[in-house]
Amino acid sequence: MNSGSTHGQMISNMIKNGEIVPSVVTVGLLDKAMKASGKHKFLIDGFPRNEENNNSWEKEVNPILKI
Repeated sequence: MNSGSTHGQMISNMIKNGEIVPSVVTVGLLDKAMKASGKHKFLIDGFPRNEENNNSWEKEVNPILKI
């Protein structure tokens, strides 16, 4: 949120309004952070929170994972 990016501003506004950030945005940010970390194992606490989160994860990230 503090980055000043388009996503950051949108996320900030949604949180102020008590709205849920779209799953596709959350998954995209998680994916970007995992790639940037250089690590290969992750524990993401509190995610997925609902079926929509899980479906976005399955669609966007799962195909590229090596499990």
